[in-house]
Order: sequence, then C-alpha cells, then structure tokens
Amino acid sequence: MQTPQDRDIKVGKYNTRYWAEGSQGAPVVFVHGIGGFIEDWLPSFEALAAHHRVVAVDLLGHGRTDKPKDGAYQVADLAQFVMASLPGAQKAFLKTIRANGNLFGQGKNLYDPNVQGLPSIKKPVLVIWGRQDQIVPVAHAQVAAQNIPDVRVHIFESCGHAPKLEHTQAFNQLLVEFLGNGE
Repeated sequence: MQTPQDRDIKVGKYNTRYWAEGSQGAPVVFVHGIGGFIEDWLPSFEALAAHHRVVAVDLLGHGRTDKPKDGAYQVADLAQFVMASLPGAQKAFLKTIRANGNLFGQGKNLYDPNVQGLPSIKKPVLVIWGRQDQIVPVAHAQVAAQNIPDVRVHIFESCGHAPKLEHTQAFNQLLVEFLGNGE
C-alpha cells in the first residue's frame, strides 16, 4: 500500500496537510477523529480512490497540519476548519459534527438535538459500528437505525471504536458496495 502524496493548502493562516486521489465518481471525504491523523484512513484510501474522488485532511492540531497554541480544538471548531479547507466538504459533512463532543464520546448537546433531526435525512446512510466501542456506545447505531428513513447498519462483532482499522477489508467492501462503483 503506497502512501498518497502529501499536499498542503493554507486554511486561514494555517498550513493544512491533505491527500487527494481518484478522478471519478462521487467525492468521498475522510475525516479522522480527535487525536488521529490522515494515516488512519490509509487502509481505505486506495480502495475507495479506485472508484471515487477521495480526499483526507489532517485536522488543525493533528498530524502534519499546524498546531497553534491558541487553536480552537472543539469538535465544532474542527468541523468549521474542515469545511473551510476542502471545497465541497460542506456537502460531505452531516450537521451532527458541528455540535459539541469531547474525547470521551458524544456530549448530550451533540446527541439529543441531532436525534430529532435524523428522520429528516433524505439520502441513504451507512452506519458502521463496533459492538464493543467504549467511546461511543453501539446503542447510538441502534438509534440511527430507528430514526433514519433510508439506513443500512452494520455492526462488527469483536470490534471497538475503529472498524476501519480492526476490520479493514470488510469495512472497505461495505463502503464500496454502499457508494457504488463511482457511477
């Protein structure tokens, strides 16, 4: 597996590292979690780039993106950073990421208001979860399954918070099947 070429873009006053590959199909934007970096997506990047335009970004304060001492590192701030850094990222983000979460999972103010909005999602949604996720419990996937009109849910057994790393091949297959072959 070859590492994609690092690219840099200036977002406001911050140097931001990203990867971009693929030239066909619907765009796919990979955003790592708090404390992660774009290499978290390496096992999936190549698999999806064969069928789609794929972009991954190091969040502010993460990976090889600038780490300002006065940086805004709340989930809502990081979501705004991603939307400012990637053309079209607004469409790829669900509004739930704009709310406030923390390193220990989703805060109540992230979870409750957005559950009410789940029935209004008009596009198909793929929810992938690890049954033994200790950060965001699998019950959240069940809430999505009960409230999103067009949802497909896959729960990986013997899996924690990182299905993309713990079950890479099956995870990638689910994404490719869900997204189609770039048509």
